[in-house]
Amino acid sequence: MKDATTAEAACDTEWGIASGSCASLHIRYPPGELIYQAETYAAGIYLIVRGLVSDHHAMQIGGHRSPVLEILGPGDLIGLDTLLERPANLHLTSARAITEVALRFFERDVFQQILRDQPVVCRRYLDYLNYRFHALKKSTSPPIVASIEGRLCSLLLHLAQRFGELHESGSVLLPSGISTERLPELLGISRRRARTVLACLPELRQAGERLIISVEALQRWLAGD
Repeated sequence: MKDATTAEAACDTEWGIASGSCASLHIRYPPGELIYQAETYAAGIYLIVRGLVSDHHAMQIGGHRSPVLEILGPGDLIGLDTLLERPANLHLTSARAITEVALRFFERDVFQQILRDQPVVCRRYLDYLNYRFHALKKSTSPPIVASIEGRLCSLLLHLAQRFGELHESGSVLLPSGISTERLPELLGISRRRARTVLACLPELRQAGERLIISVEALQRWLAGD
């Protein structure tokens, strides 16, 4: 768990140095806004400077969006399929702002030029791809959490670990935008079902528009699930 302001500043500074004089666009999206759609042209790479972004398939299940593949935050890159050599250079998945999001956008040719001209940045980029690949494999490796309750518990623990802030009594405050209203969308379930599932989890409460969880309580619950 890192201080959000520090992480965002470090992320922007590091890539500002790495990109040097290369042009990038600064873009903002409000919560819920679609950043790009699957099967649309992939023009470049986006660096998340502030906020959270969901990456998900475009298909719907039972009238709801499919569960998210990843939730990404400051320092993460989206639109990585831009660099894949495939027909029409189309996005494989969709990206949507969970919270208010600030991004830096690098056109495909600009980003490729950075990788060619700066070996250190290229090495870090490869390390980052390895990290993302490992994280995705780990999330889909057995034992797979089958129940919706278990999936929600795992999602909350992931959000706490990557983006949470320490709160009183050892609890963790989740980022704004991760609310009981947003969780059904992230899981691909109805709000009615989500309310039932949330009621099953221990030591989870709302503080204003933000959720507070006990990591220890959820870990114990998941271990016994």
